[in-house]
Amino acid sequence: MIALIQQFPLATIISVKDNETIISHLPLVYCNGKLISHMDKLNPQAKLLKNNLSVDLTFSGPLQGIAHNKDKKLQKWNYAEIHLKGKVNEIENPIFLKWNLISTIDLLETNSGYTLNTNDEKLKSCIPYVKGFEVSITHWESKLKPSKSQNKEDFELEINNLKTKNQRNIDCFFNKIL
Repeated sequence: MIALIQQFPLATIISVKDNETIISHLPLVYCNGKLISHMDKLNPQAKLLKNNLSVDLTFSGPLQGIAHNKDKKLQKWNYAEIHLKGKVNEIENPIFLKWNLISTIDLLETNSGYTLNTNDEKLKSCIPYVKGFEVSITHWESKLKPSKSQNKEDFELEINNLKTKNQRNIDCFFNKIL
């Protein structure tokens, strides 16, 4: 589960205020048994992320619908999801906020070569506008449904299709918005 969170760090964060669900999507960094992140102070959910507020989080890994296979079975889905419950607390320490912003960039920009350091002016200018928080995880649940193909050939085909389809979906999405 930790490996999936580290590989697919974008989480859906769900909280409730006055019987209204509030949802944000943020990358979270897993560190020492907790999840840490930050968000824009103007985000409506930012005001809630303190005082041991209960939150639900989901992390989605790769997914794929499979319409055909050698065994001629009906369509199926392969997917990996992690559902967490936790208690969230605000962290106001500017050193933590800098560390969190740097850690998030390191996590998301592993192949680009882009880095931040604590003396970066862009980093310093962000600190007044973000709210840091950590989530202490109280409940873990995985929803994993890998293929159950009976033969190695179908399994390898499904894994290759999963990789290809996810790359095609990414390419298609960005081609449409550019």
